[in-house]
Amino acid sequence: MLALNTMQMNVRELFKNSDYIILFILASLSFSIAFGLSSPSLLVNDEWITVNQLNQLATGSQLIENEGKFGKTIFGEESAYFTSRGNYLAYSIFLPVISLPVLFLIIGSGELFRLVFLTLWFCCSICALLACIWLIGKSDKKLPTYILWITIFLFFGLFLANLYFYQPFSASFQDSPIESAAVIFTNEVLFALIAPMVYSIFRNLSLDRQTAIIGTLSVICCSTYFFWSASAKDHLLIAFLLTTIFWIFSNILTKPTNLKWFALFIISGLLCWARPEYGVIVLVGLFIWKFLSILLFQNGSVCVNFNKLIPQLLLDILGIFLGLTPFFLNNFTVTGNPLIPPQYLYITSSRTAMTSVLTSGNDVMQIGIGSKVITYISQIFSFFTPDVGNILQDISGLLFSPTNGGVGILFICPIILPALLYGIINHQRYRYQYSPNIRQMIHFSTFIAVLTFIAYMRVLHGSTISGGSLPDMRYFSPIYLPLGIISVLLLSPIICHQAGRWLKYLLVSVLLFAPLLVIGTTLILPYGITYDMYGYFFMRILIVLLILIFGIAVLSKKFWNSEKAFPILFGLLIMIPTAFQFFYVVIYSYNKTNGYYFWQPVLEFLFTNIIMIIR
Repeated sequence: MLALNTMQMNVRELFKNSDYIILFILASLSFSIAFGLSSPSLLVNDEWITVNQLNQLATGSQLIENEGKFGKTIFGEESAYFTSRGNYLAYSIFLPVISLPVLFLIIGSGELFRLVFLTLWFCCSICALLACIWLIGKSDKKLPTYILWITIFLFFGLFLANLYFYQPFSASFQDSPIESAAVIFTNEVLFALIAPMVYSIFRNLSLDRQTAIIGTLSVICCSTYFFWSASAKDHLLIAFLLTTIFWIFSNILTKPTNLKWFALFIISGLLCWARPEYGVIVLVGLFIWKFLSILLFQNGSVCVNFNKLIPQLLLDILGIFLGLTPFFLNNFTVTGNPLIPPQYLYITSSRTAMTSVLTSGNDVMQIGIGSKVITYISQIFSFFTPDVGNILQDISGLLFSPTNGGVGILFICPIILPALLYGIINHQRYRYQYSPNIRQMIHFSTFIAVLTFIAYMRVLHGSTISGGSLPDMRYFSPIYLPLGIISVLLLSPIICHQAGRWLKYLLVSVLLFAPLLVIGTTLILPYGITYDMYGYFFMRILIVLLILIFGIAVLSKKFWNSEKAFPILFGLLIMIPTAFQFFYVVIYSYNKTNGYYFWQPVLEFLFTNIIMIIR
C-alpha cells in the first residue's frame, strides 16, 4: 500500500511539473515528423558501408571486408565504390551496433514491421497532441485547443488512410533491405531525443519555458539534423552525442560535480568511437577546458590547487578511458590493433601498406618498430593536415555558397547573423544582460564551434567543391548546434520579454509557412523540381530577409524590442532552412534507393500515382 501511494504521488508530481510534459511532447513530435516524412532507403553510397556492417554484425561475420549485400552492380559484381576502397568497411561500428535492436525487432516482426512502426508513430503523435491539449488547458486558451483537436482527428484520418493503402514491406534477411530500415529508424529515434536535451539546456540556464521552446525550435530548424535523421550516415549520431555533451555541461553550470565531468568525458570518448577525427579534437579541447577551469584566479594571478587538481583529473582520465573502451575494442575487432581505427584503412594507399602496419609482433621486430611508429604517425599528421591552399575562397564558400551547388553554413543557421549584430551593438552591457551561466555557455559554444572548424579544416576545400558533400556542408554539421545555442542566448534578453508573441510567430512560420513555401515553389517554379533551383530561390528570400533585418536595425533602435517587426522577421528567417529540410527530406526520400518507399503508405501512393516525380 505504501509503495502504491508513493507511486501515485510521483505520478502527480510528474504532471505538476510541466517541463516533463514538454520534454515528452518535443520528443514525440520530433519522431512523428521525422518518421512521417521519410523513407527507409539510402541516398549516398557511403551508406552502403553502414548497412553492410550491420548485416555482417547480425550474422556474426567478420567486419573488415564487405561481403556484398549492398553495393553490387546489376551483374552481381563488386561496385567501383568498394573497389576504390579495397573492399574495406572502414567505418566505426557505433551506429550499426546501436541499430541491432531495431534490426532484431524487424526480423521478429517479419513483414508486419512496417505496420508495427506505423502504429508506434500514430500512438506517439496522438499522445503528444493530447499532452499539448492538457498543457494549453491550464491557460484556458480556446483557439489552440480547437486546432489541436482538429489535428488529432486529421491524424486519425491519416492513419485510416495508411491502413487502406497499406502494403507490407518484404523482410527477408537474405535479399530485403531491412538493414536500411533499421539504421534509419535508429537515427530517427536519436533525432527525437535531441530536442528534449536542447530544451533542458536552456532550462538549466534559467530561461523560462516559452523561451526554452523557442530556443529548441530555433536550434533544430537551423540545422540539417532533420535531414540527416532520414539517412544511414552517422552525422545524426555525432549531433546526438554533441548535444549530450552540451546537456551535461549545462547541468555542470547549474551544480558542478566531479561525477558530471566524469560523465561528460565518457560521452567525449564515445564521440571518438563514432568519428575519431572529430572526437579526438573535441576530447583534447574539453580536457584543456577542464584543466583551465580548475585553475584558481586570485588577484589577477593563476594559482594551482594541486589537492583539487589531481583527484579531479584522475577521475576525468578514468572517464576518458571508459568512453574510449568501445573505440579500442572496435579497432581491435576490425584492424587487430586497438590503437589503429578502421578509418586508417582508407588513409593508407593500398592493402600492402596497411598490411605492413598491421603486422605481427615477430614481423615488427624484423622490420623495426621505430620505423613503423614513425610511418604511422606521419600518416596521421598527413591525414589531419589542413587544406588551406585557397583558404579565403573556401571559407567564403563554406559560409555562403559553395561551388558544388550545396548551401553554406549561414544558409542553414542564418539567425547567428542578427544575433551577432545585437550582441555587438550591446557589447557594453554584456555582463549585465547575461547571467554568469549564460556567458559561460556562450563561451563554451564558441569553443566547440572553433574546435569543429579546426577538426575539419583538412576537408575545407573538398567540402566546397565535392558533389559528395551535398546538400549542406555535412562534415561541418556539428557546428550548427553551438551556433544555434549562441544565437538564442544572445537574443534571449529580448525574447524573454515577449516570449508568447515570439513563440506564436515562430510556430506559424515553421509549421504553416514552411510547408506552404515548399508546396508553392514546387507548383510555381517554371523549371520543375530541381535541387539547385530550390537552393537559389530560398537563398534569394533569405538575403531579402537579412537585408530587411539589418536595414531596419540600423535605422531604428526600437527595432530589437518591437512587438511585431523583429519577431515576425525572425520567424520568417527560420522558415527558410526549415522549408529547405522539408523539401530535401520528402523529395530525396522518393528518389533514394537500396530500401523501401515512404514509411507512410499515403505518401507512397501520392508520389507513385499522383505527383509522379521522375527519378
